[in-house]
Amino acid sequence: MNALTACRTGQMGSHLYNCLSCDRRLVGLNHCDNRHCPTCGFQRREEWREAMIGWSLDCEYFHVVFTLPHTLNPLTYVNDKLIQQLLCRTATQLLSSICKRQFDCMPGVFLILHTWGQKMNLHTHVHIIMTAGGVSSDQTRWIPIDSAHPSMQNDALADQFRTTFLRRLKSLVRRNRLIWPVADLLPTSYEALGLNSFEQMVEFVDPGLIKTLLPPGKSRRVLTTTEKALFDKLSTMQWIANCQPPPPEYAGPEYNSPENGGPEYGRPEYGRPEYGRPEYGRPEYGRPEYGRPEYGRPA
Repeated sequence: MNALTACRTGQMGSHLYNCLSCDRRLVGLNHCDNRHCPTCGFQRREEWREAMIGWSLDCEYFHVVFTLPHTLNPLTYVNDKLIQQLLCRTATQLLSSICKRQFDCMPGVFLILHTWGQKMNLHTHVHIIMTAGGVSSDQTRWIPIDSAHPSMQNDALADQFRTTFLRRLKSLVRRNRLIWPVADLLPTSYEALGLNSFEQMVEFVDPGLIKTLLPPGKSRRVLTTTEKALFDKLSTMQWIANCQPPPPEYAGPEYNSPENGGPEYGRPEYGRPEYGRPEYGRPEYGRPEYGRPEYGRPA
């Protein structure tokens, strides 16, 4: 976030362009080149979007979201790469195993990892776009996935995700693959971790776990009291998983394309002219240049 807010403000330095013919000089402000930056990341987002559209199949899609509870945020903060990899791998393999076991098919998926929420605090979750069907095991036919099937319901997905993720996370802890959070490694503000109090942030902080060693000749160790307390709390919590089937108005991945009789980028009832909607907002408010009566509501 510091990089995004400092982008092109001068805080990251500047550079000087000098014309050799007329000695004209122009100062440019350095940019962050962060993929999350709305300016620097625009081109890469457009290239990614075009690549995904080129990949898409002529079928319906599910939007599935798996979210890690904020109780895990201190551990996630100091082990972000490993836990994010574990999240993506668990979510993908869980959906694949459900479709294989319940529908005898293999769907297509792609993932978008988000690490913060609307309040710009740590909120690790993964969005998955999954085809609403898949190729059968014998690769001879397309099998649709029923969104009303019990295994595709939100509570069922959340329970299976919690069980699978905690089992794999526990294995990482027992093999000493993770760094246990201590005060020196955590941010000064508990709000940055999406928690409600300082006590929540340090609830499972244990400096003694930094020196926990594996038994001689063993590849795993027994969980400590603090680690067991964390896993006990996580196993009794209600985790969040959300599977959204395609709305009835969808007609495939390009339901709103000009080829299918719709605007190019979105539903016509919202947005700017290039997105098939009135410019900058509702016509009954605003200034003439925004397509509205001048400076307010009409009498």
